[in-house]
Amino acid sequence: MKKFYDVLMFGHFAKDILIVDDNERESPGGAVYYGSAVLRRLGLSVGVFTRGAEEDFHYLDELLDLGIDITAQAADESSGCVNIYQSADMERRICKLNGFAGEIPLESIPEDLSAKVIMITPIIAGEITLPTLIELAKRAPIALDVQGFVRVPEGKDLNFRPWPDMVEGLKHVTYLKVDRAEAEHLTGQTDLEEAARILAGYGPKEIILTQSDGVLVYADGQFYRGPFTPRSLDGRTGRGDTCITSYVGARLTHSPAEAARIAGIVTTMKQEKHGPWDGTIDPERFDPTVVYGAAGPFDAAASERGTLDIVRLSTKETGRADAGNASVPEASRAESSIPKYTPNLERISYAIPDRTDEASPSFLEKRPGDSDNKPMIWILAAAALLVLAMLCGCLALYLISRH
Repeated sequence: MKKFYDVLMFGHFAKDILIVDDNERESPGGAVYYGSAVLRRLGLSVGVFTRGAEEDFHYLDELLDLGIDITAQAADESSGCVNIYQSADMERRICKLNGFAGEIPLESIPEDLSAKVIMITPIIAGEITLPTLIELAKRAPIALDVQGFVRVPEGKDLNFRPWPDMVEGLKHVTYLKVDRAEAEHLTGQTDLEEAARILAGYGPKEIILTQSDGVLVYADGQFYRGPFTPRSLDGRTGRGDTCITSYVGARLTHSPAEAARIAGIVTTMKQEKHGPWDGTIDPERFDPTVVYGAAGPFDAAASERGTLDIVRLSTKETGRADAGNASVPEASRAESSIPKYTPNLERISYAIPDRTDEASPSFLEKRPGDSDNKPMIWILAAAALLVLAMLCGCLALYLISRH
C-alpha cells in the first residue's frame, strides 16, 4: 500500500443479505465496497483499510481490478447485515446483524498513511472509536458517515442509538453524511434544512443529507440539491455510499453546488443497476462532461491492479485475546464478536425526539434510560375516580337531607 492517496477509506466490507418484496439474495456491501469503486471511476487514487474474514477477501477482487489498494485485517468473521426493505421507495429498512468483524485498532494503522481526504465509513458501531477518529483527523480532513456510529448491535438486532461521543466527535469532521431517518432522530427535526443547520452547529463544515428524492447539501450557510431521478430501483442498496463518495470525490475539484449536482447524477445512475456504479452516464438525460469533464470517463478497468496487503494481528498488537483468527467456540461466536456499546445518556446534549416513526421498525425499541409510566397513570386514574365517587356521595346525602 502506498502512503498517500486522493481518498483513503476506513470501514468494514460487508457480506449482506438483501430482502426486497420477499426476494432474498446475498451481496457484498459496505461503503468501502460501493464507494471506493465510485471514487476510482471518477479518476481518483483510492486506498481502503478494512477488516473481515480472510475466506471472504475474494469479494475485494473487483476493487483490486479497478486499481484500488487494500489493506485487509483478518478477523474471525466478516461484518454483515440482513437488510429488509419496508417501503416502495426503499427509504426505510430493518437491519439485522449477520456478523461483526470487530474494531480496527488505532495502533494497527501506519502513522505515515494519509490522503487529501480520509473517509470514515463504518457500517456498525464499534468499528472506529473516538480516539481513532481524532488521530485520523490530524492527518487529513474527515468525511464521516454517521451510520456506523448510531447503528448499534444488540444481540442480533441493529438498533438506532445515540452516539455518546457525538459532540466531541463532530468537532473533528469536515463532511458529515446522514440520511433522513438519522437526521430526524439525532436532531428531533422533521424539517431537513433545520436538521442540517443543527448538525452543522457541532462543527462539520458541510452536511450531506440523503433521502429518496435526492441529496441536500448545507455548506457555507447555503443549501444545494442534487435530485435522484432513477428509472428503477434495482440498485437501491448502496445509494448513500455512492452519494457521499461521489460528493466528496467531486469536492476535491468542484464547488459544493457542482459536487451536489454530480452526486445526484452518479447516484441516479447507480440506483438503476445492482452493484457498484459502473461508470456509465446516460447522455440522453445528463451531460457526461458535468461528471467527467472534457477529458471524458476514466478507464478504471485498464488500471494496474491494486495491491492487497493481508494483516493478521497478534494478541500483543491488539491487547485482546480474540485478535486475528483466534478460534471462538461456535456457540458463543455471535455474542463474543459483538462490541460492548452502552450509551452514556448523561453525556448527550443534543435532542432525541420522543416520537417514533411507524415506517421504521428498527427505531421502535425502548431506549436505555426510558421509564415505563403506565402503572403511575393507572394509580392516578383510580384516585381521580375515588374522589369523584366521594363527591357524588356527598351530593346525594345533601339532597336526601333537604327532603
